[in-house]
Amino acid sequence: MSMALINCPNCKATISDKAKACPKCGYTLTTKIETIYTTQQTQQSTNKSICSKWLFTVLAILIIGCGIGYLIYTAPFALNEKDSDKIGNNISNDSMAEAGQSLNKTHEIGISKAECAYHLPPSKIATYTADNLIDGNIKTAWAVNLDSPIYDCDALFGPIFTINCHTVSEVEIVNGYGKDEASFFNNTRAAWITVYRVDYMVEEFPNESDIIYRGKLKDTVEPQSLVVSPHFDNSKPTNKIGLIFSTKNNDGYYFGRKWKDLCISEFKVYGN
Repeated sequence: MSMALINCPNCKATISDKAKACPKCGYTLTTKIETIYTTQQTQQSTNKSICSKWLFTVLAILIIGCGIGYLIYTAPFALNEKDSDKIGNNISNDSMAEAGQSLNKTHEIGISKAECAYHLPPSKIATYTADNLIDGNIKTAWAVNLDSPIYDCDALFGPIFTINCHTVSEVEIVNGYGKDEASFFNNTRAAWITVYRVDYMVEEFPNESDIIYRGKLKDTVEPQSLVVSPHFDNSKPTNKIGLIFSTKNNDGYYFGRKWKDLCISEFKVYGN
């Protein structure tokens, strides 16, 4: 059995656990040695456990303290980043709002006159003159019979509108006779149209720079917005706008179930 060191219960001197008595004070150890050794070992274990707990507690406090300190240190930067994002978003939103306001500066241009030399004769309940195109009522319409000799240069030149417009942003048209469903389908609608700036110095068809829109129309009574051609010269003022339709012998029309009377209900111009 190996020797171990213990403390004398009387004078606390360090002695061998094999000693019969303390060499310093003479205290007899024979019958108490195992008890002393066990007690001292227990105390040492207890002391180590207490030290371990204190060490763990101190480390935990340090870790928590470091974490709190880090959060306190970085919080202002995180808030600043959020504020920056908000500022950036506000700037972006403000820019978009300004852009939207810029686009919304265009408005409906008043049309002072709509005229066309040919139209259906009035009935007992309705008229069909070009004035109906600018009355704000889709239940009225300009109408003309496609069998009439009204074609020029293989095209049907329709109504002309008098306006005062610096730039044209779009035009809007209501195709067909919008009075009711039966009137819409029984009469003919335009499938193709040319909207142009009238220049009386130009004979026959307008120049490309005077064409506001040229293309198809949908077969619907809903208003149709027609985007201005990129070739249209908006640097020139527009005082009159005209409509050109196709001949009756091609695919320029949605023919009515009953009549070959071309009908257009409304026409509007937007710009500034």
